[in-house]
Amino acid sequence: MIPMNPPSPIQVRMWISKPHNPALASRTCVLVPLLFALLASHGWAVDKAGAAATPSGAPQAEEDFESYPADATFTTKQILGSDGKGWASAWKTGGSSSLPKGTIADSPSMGSGRYLSGTVTTQSARDVSSGAITRAFLASKIAGPFTISFRFRPDTVPDNVSYLIGDTKAASAFGPDSTSSWKIAAINGTWQCFDGAANRGPNNYIDSEIPVTAGTVYDMTVTVDPGSHKWKATISGGGKTFTQEEINSRSSTFDLDTEGVTDARWITFAVQEVVAVGTPTVGTTGNFSVDSISIRY
Repeated sequence: MIPMNPPSPIQVRMWISKPHNPALASRTCVLVPLLFALLASHGWAVDKAGAAATPSGAPQAEEDFESYPADATFTTKQILGSDGKGWASAWKTGGSSSLPKGTIADSPSMGSGRYLSGTVTTQSARDVSSGAITRAFLASKIAGPFTISFRFRPDTVPDNVSYLIGDTKAASAFGPDSTSSWKIAAINGTWQCFDGAANRGPNNYIDSEIPVTAGTVYDMTVTVDPGSHKWKATISGGGKTFTQEEINSRSSTFDLDTEGVTDARWITFAVQEVVAVGTPTVGTTGNFSVDSISIRY
């Protein structure tokens, strides 16, 4: 019986790479394709090397914001929605010297009805001012690569402001942090992917060379392999597409939240103002929109 959760890449490779009795070689040639077909029938893509690839079945968690009332809002110490259907919490905000706010909107259109509009107003005279909108998804059954896809639109692109998107172990007011397995950031006018030190490499950014333009809708997909601490990113928008594989995660572990919620990770959309080292923030507002979130594993 094929398990409903995906086998890890290691498990699949073991199934097909163990030494076979020569007399059974012909049977193996038949059984291996059947194994791949059975895995695919349960929603799991498998590459030719036998590794579990990008999950292709029904999402375990998704969000299109159509179930919320138009103009519904939430801010500090408020929530929107609830847990259930693959989610471990409602939507919430977090701020560090800032005022974050979420609103359900439908105009200007992102192409599919209602969406989440986020606003973060930063404070002046701070070293760093940031705020985030975040939600926890159930992650205890993740046994191999998982994929998160979503649509993101920066509605304003103020000076000194970065949009930071990623996952974290716990709810964060700063966006992606040292517990993150992936991070996409709007820095210096382009979308960039954080190449971390989980595999003992240097921390740096990989530039997609796709401009961050106010009002442009970007489709983003990340596939994370917690076992190898690697991830893949695809960013499309403004008539351009960027794909990068084998990016190192920032964290060398894939820990789950056990305090704020149980057995979960958080997807986070953040705004951060940093002027320069030793130069205080001036205070500004970053506006963004999010829609069509899907998590598959």
